[in-house]
Amino acid sequence: MKYVRTDIALMIGCSICLFPLTSLATTQNQWFAISGDMGLGGLHGSACSTFQSGLDLREGNLALGIYGRLRLLLSSRDNGSSIYRRDWDEASDFVHILRQLEYRRRFSSAHLSARVGEISGYTLGHGTLIHDYSNLADPDHLHSGFNFSLEGTNWFAQAMIDSFFRPHAVAARFELSPFNGLKGLRFGSSVVLDPTAPQQILMDGRGRRWVDEANNLQSEPSVLGLWGADISYTFGTRGERELTTYFDGNTSFHGAGLHVGVWTGVPLDDNERIRFNFHAEYSRSSAGYSPAYIETFYDIERFQPTLSFVPTGSETSLDSDTKLSLLQNGNYGGHGYLFQAGVEFRRYLHLKIGHARRSGPESLTLFSRIATSPLKELSFGTMLMIRGIGSDNSLLRGTSILGEAHWGITSNLYLLGQYARTWSLSSSTYFEIAQVFTFSLGANWAQ
Repeated sequence: MKYVRTDIALMIGCSICLFPLTSLATTQNQWFAISGDMGLGGLHGSACSTFQSGLDLREGNLALGIYGRLRLLLSSRDNGSSIYRRDWDEASDFVHILRQLEYRRRFSSAHLSARVGEISGYTLGHGTLIHDYSNLADPDHLHSGFNFSLEGTNWFAQAMIDSFFRPHAVAARFELSPFNGLKGLRFGSSVVLDPTAPQQILMDGRGRRWVDEANNLQSEPSVLGLWGADISYTFGTRGERELTTYFDGNTSFHGAGLHVGVWTGVPLDDNERIRFNFHAEYSRSSAGYSPAYIETFYDIERFQPTLSFVPTGSETSLDSDTKLSLLQNGNYGGHGYLFQAGVEFRRYLHLKIGHARRSGPESLTLFSRIATSPLKELSFGTMLMIRGIGSDNSLLRGTSILGEAHWGITSNLYLLGQYARTWSLSSSTYFEIAQVFTFSLGANWAQ
């Protein structure tokens, strides 16, 4: 039985937390696997060594993944080897050892899916409120959350909470297809809450942003609510050959927005090995509404929406306010669009590229993801996001890159390389670039 990585398409989660999530490439209802590796790398300008291990377990409809990591700083700030304490300085770090607890079951007229642990690439409905969200975006504050879906013959329900400690995103949605003669016609409604949305960053006695002992930025919180209703029609068979058009009307209770979009997914060959997806959307909103308010890096954006900004001493409110305060002050609004295309070819290629214009600061964004496994023993992937295109801010500081490569030397030994360049909130500046890389040798065993 071959033990290989198959989760490279979810690389956004793997690379940000820099831990090799593994799974068994088999359709069996039972398996047990353990793995571990050790390596060297760099962490925020310091050399470090990394030790990590975990297990995967599946029994019927239930899957469990438990992983732990220890990083030791070898130079720079700590005058010798010491544990990188930010990995273990708050309760959520210990809960995050549980990376996955998943239960799936198909009933006679419904399909249930429930998952506790990491959330990556989560989209609510058509993505006009939550699009590609990850609870791993802040590398110093990884979360374990819960998401749930239940699908019946003519209805669908989903819900999500990003973290069991200080939740930032709580969402629920219900869809209904009420007419048997028009099964492609669906009506939906979504609600999203950030119960602790930062309204204003608190400052300490030295005029710096106030952080607690676990390096959490402190703020004056407020409740943010988003609500939307939508109608869509699907031509063809959902999940096979389909073309879906939709119309969404949403509100942030500070403003409103309208979205019109089309999504299509079709096979490109007779055997349906190659599949093409395309998504296009146009939006129009008032000054107090931001399309797709919660996206991949929301855990950082909620404190600071201008991640490509370089502090110069002449900051404006657009550069220093929280996302909620910009919303309340009417700094959004106008036209927007999204174009996104992708190709899937079994394990050989998973490609997605897109361009979006959202109202507000850093309005233009380019993003791409690619994952491939040209050989059974070799897999690699990367994600690139460029924010603030065409603005006066720094294009380099607005760029995030995540990458991972895995090579199975034998059935039980592997090499792993990972790189992440992303944003981390800081007390002394608006944000800092977090750059982490590691090269590891590991072993696994499965049955």
